[in-house]
Amino acid sequence: MPPRSPWTVALLLIAALALPASLGTSVAVAANPGAPETPVEHTPSVINGAAVGPSEFASRWDFIAGITWMGSSSFCGGSLVDQYTVITAAHCVWDDATGGAYPAASMPVFVGRRDQTTGGELVNVSSVVVHPAYEPGTLTNDIAIMRLASAATAGEPIAVIGAGEGALWGNGAGVAVNGTNGPWSAGWGLRVPGDDMSAPDVLHEAALPIASDAACASTAGGGLGSAFASAAIRAS
Repeated sequence: MPPRSPWTVALLLIAALALPASLGTSVAVAANPGAPETPVEHTPSVINGAAVGPSEFASRWDFIAGITWMGSSSFCGGSLVDQYTVITAAHCVWDDATGGAYPAASMPVFVGRRDQTTGGELVNVSSVVVHPAYEPGTLTNDIAIMRLASAATAGEPIAVIGAGEGALWGNGAGVAVNGTNGPWSAGWGLRVPGDDMSAPDVLHEAALPIASDAACASTAGGGLGSAFASAAIRAS
């Protein structure tokens, strides 16, 4: 597994919140007739960014996963934390109509994929577990675990943050952007607010500060911050 650093920690957190692992609004993709409505995030927090080249992808983003609807374009991001497990945001997989996750079989994930038009490996999902205390209205406990039906052979898993590693995100006080060291966010979200056609095929990245727990707790209905035992990215 690649070593943890502030930028990888930031991405893992973003992926879990789907702000990873997506830059901008989640991409809307066509669902099959009779399928539940495709999950779409309507209020982007991060827009645009710079395209990620092949060498940058291989060195720092190859744990990123793209969650798809029936194998189409990614609508949310996640982090591959072992060969069978992807961490993502609960709101990415949540079906308001049923009050639970969409069927696992409808959301296969791409791993090892920089360009949505080519490469990577599509892996089926066998189960989705949403945090039991997830609150859709406030996004409190906005995290879910996707169990893959077979081992991912593309991509490189990233280690989950462990106890005692709070310094990686400023011990709750936040982390400022530090040149090429990030913290970083990445994804395939919109480059123009409200324009679904502006979503890129190639992964994009942007440097963003990690907000403090106190700042996160005072926004988004209090759903972020200490409820995750970590800081979260928030774009200004």
